Amino acid sequence: MAGIVLGAGGIGWVRPPEGHLGNAHALLSTRTGGVSAPPFADLNLGRSAGDALESVTENETRLARAAGLAGPPARARLAHGTRVRIVDVPGIYGPTDGLLTSREGLPLWLTVADCLPVFLAGAKGWIGLLHCGWRGAAAGCVGSIVNEMVEASGRPASTIRAWIGPGIGASCYPVGPKVPGLFPQEAVDHAGGIPHLDLPRVAEIQLRDAGLPDDSIARSGLCTSCRPDLFFSFRRDGPRSGRMAAVIWR
Repeated sequence: MAGIVLGAGGIGWVRPPEGHLGNAHALLSTRTGGVSAPPFADLNLGRSAGDALESVTENETRLARAAGLAGPPARARLAHGTRVRIVDVPGIYGPTDGLLTSREGLPLWLTVADCLPVFLAGAKGWIGLLHCGWRGAAAGCVGSIVNEMVEASGRPASTIRAWIGPGIGASCYPVGPKVPGLFPQEAVDHAGGIPHLDLPRVAEIQLRDAGLPDDSIARSGLCTSCRPDLFFSFRRDGPRSGRMAAVIWR
């Protein structure tokens, strides 16, 4: 289970089990401690959700300061696909759904509001961050970022550790009739006649299939839709939902 932290100024985040990612630091922000007005209250970090840009910028500054980030991040402009970018300087990269770096002190940053953030720590200082929704998962985004890290580091997938951060859980994620056939049936619940997708389970299966050992994969166990006190949720709140930030750095 992930740990919930209340940082300086009331800024909140969720982090992986202590030491699971080695010397990499990782977090998913909660919605507490920011300056955004409803419906984005309080710590909205999504620039395209309709919130005032000055509020989002202040929220970004507050999170970076509370977390102790050493400098500006490399950010992903998301595409709900499989593209992975290797980066070594701050900036906005995209469209892409995965970022990799071996540069110490460079944070990787992307935003989510139900899709999974998947955090990776590999050999030789490599870290990665993936945005994983059902479309990206069906297209193979998890395997793509693992393969890119293996190629970049020159070390096997068995050396990679992963944390699957908070995202929408199976009980809150009904899907259309064509979606279940894209995934292993152990990740689909057909009870009640409406299929529900267990996206964290999908990510776990795909990480394992990509070569990660079972004990190198951890899951947060938190559902973004079930916890309006902690998280924004697109499925729950609609298009004007705020966004959380997923960040990893060494």
